[in-house]
Amino acid sequence: MTQANLFSERLRAMGARFDPAVLAQTRELFAIGAKQAPWAGIQPIRDLRYGPAARHVLDFFRTSRADAPLLLFVHGGGFVAGDKDGDGVFYGNVGRYFAHHGYAAVCMNYRLAPEAPWPSGSEDVATALAWLATHGSEYGGDPQRIVLLAQSAGAAHAAGAIFDQRFGAPAGLRAAALLSGFYEMTADVVGTPAAYFGEDPGVWTDRSPLNHIAPGHVELLLTLAELDPAEVAHQTLRLAMELNAVDGRPPQLAWLEGHNHVSPVLGIGLGDDRPGKIVRSFFDAIVGASSWVAQ
Repeated sequence: MTQANLFSERLRAMGARFDPAVLAQTRELFAIGAKQAPWAGIQPIRDLRYGPAARHVLDFFRTSRADAPLLLFVHGGGFVAGDKDGDGVFYGNVGRYFAHHGYAAVCMNYRLAPEAPWPSGSEDVATALAWLATHGSEYGGDPQRIVLLAQSAGAAHAAGAIFDQRFGAPAGLRAAALLSGFYEMTADVVGTPAAYFGEDPGVWTDRSPLNHIAPGHVELLLTLAELDPAEVAHQTLRLAMELNAVDGRPPQLAWLEGHNHVSPVLGIGLGDDRPGKIVRSFFDAIVGASSWVAQ
């Protein structure tokens, strides 16, 4: 059995669900591999400030390539949790992986609900992107070639920054890959999203990124995982349908076989690395970086 098949077997045994136990088991499954990956030794410039709040910090993973495309990664956490590198492995593994593949990669923190409800997350993503547009060149990045990678609640915040005119993503943003995200607050949604979007149904339409799509947005890649819970997959499919209606063509959409809600980012670079290759191929076609690998 290949390593990729072993990972998929273990993930499928957890089922098409997502909860703290699945998160812990998935982290355990990939932790050793992430620590032993060829890029594991890449160390960032830590806790650069992009704004005034305590969580307005980011880690910058430099690459040896000059004027590299800039990649901003926005972690998930159900709107109420998560950290750019809380345990020294995740999610610094994402920054290390992309730095190894020729990106000036950045992992950010953002304010969390319920202390910081809507619109804090999208504001913070937009502010971090603006910081990269201004300061990215100081660390070897090209501010005219920024790409955005975001997962779960992070994808919700990224979608808000992309689609909602109130947040104003910078001109240098060229493309975004949104992995298993959350894009619309409705009455059938349960759990922590209400801590961010609010309990009042009267505000949900205005606050949901899906309701702000208009022509002219950056190029998009959407992914959903085989083992995403149905209610999570529904969010990506709804966004794809709305993009199809607004743009007159479907978005790029990838189904990640053998993966659960978080494994594409926790296990990036490991096994057959299908999620990483799909994302890099998408970005490479737009900003031209992923064919380059550090020697």
